[in-house]
Amino acid sequence: MRVFAAIPGLLLLAGAACRSYYRDDLEFEVRGLDFEVVWSCCLEALKTEFPLNRKGIDRGRRRIVTGWRVRPMPFGRGRRSRGVLEVLPGEGGAYEIRFHVDLESYGDMATPLAPKEEGWEDSGQDREAEKRLLYHLRSRLSRWQRELGGGR
Repeated sequence: MRVFAAIPGLLLLAGAACRSYYRDDLEFEVRGLDFEVVWSCCLEALKTEFPLNRKGIDRGRRRIVTGWRVRPMPFGRGRRSRGVLEVLPGEGGAYEIRFHVDLESYGDMATPLAPKEEGWEDSGQDREAEKRLLYHLRSRLSRWQRELGGGR
């Protein structure tokens, strides 16, 4: 009986050791614009925060994964982030935009300014970058909505 009682505790410890994070996408709906305009605004907004990577732009799947924006820092406090965005068809010609910003940290104090790929660890989401990206997306899309006379 003691063995079975210990199993939930072991599962909890194993889950904590994985250090994987649940991604909480931000999402909003856009009306009155065609896909070309929405897609273009998304690319432009992402460029303000991240380098675009041709391999990460999949127009057919309506998904963009940017390159990493790397911020090396001494004392094992380096960070990098990238945007992941999808444009999904909604009801009545609307589009739903979903996105999040992945965040990784680099803790190797031996090579803090020249990080190695295998040294990066998942650190959840970069909420500040998500707020800035949301601002850029909404401002670009609303400008087009005003110019074309579309609704929100």
